[in-house]
Formats: sequence, structure tokens, C-alpha cells
Amino acid sequence: MSLFLLDDTLRLTVFYDRSSEEGAICLYFEEESPVLFQGTETRLLLSPAQAKALAQALLEALQEREKNLSSTLQEVLHEHHP
Repeated sequence: MSLFLLDDTLRLTVFYDRSSEEGAICLYFEEESPVLFQGTETRLLLSPAQAKALAQALLEALQEREKNLSSTLQEVLHEHHP
């Protein structure tokens, strides 16, 4: 799976790296012009446990965002319709 970040200047591809001994999950970054990394391509290998922890952290951050947006919307509605 690939997605673009940072105004579409950074492409992130996530895949299972079958060639790694530990069955790692690979985060493969490609930059048009190196800004974040030293080269135009960078690989970051995560163990299955690290990949799961990262996925969980992202989901928790999204849940917190949704909870915050819901609370803000309820406050606005309550102010306009007490």
C-alpha cells in the first residue's frame, strides 16, 4: 500500500518484507528531493510487534481526534440550542 505525505513530496509504501529473516514490515520512503532523509530512498524495517504498536498508536490518535471533534460539536450545538 502506498500513500503520499507532505504535500505529495514524500511517498510511503508499506509492505511485508519476505526477504527479511524476521518477517519484517517495511516502511519504504521515497522523496522527490531529499529533505527528511539523506537519500531519495529510505527503508525502515519494523518487527511485527513494532508494526502492531505503530498501528495501535495511530488508531488511538485517530480515536482521540474523533472524540475531541465530537465533544467540540456537542458544545457548539449546546451553545446554539440550550
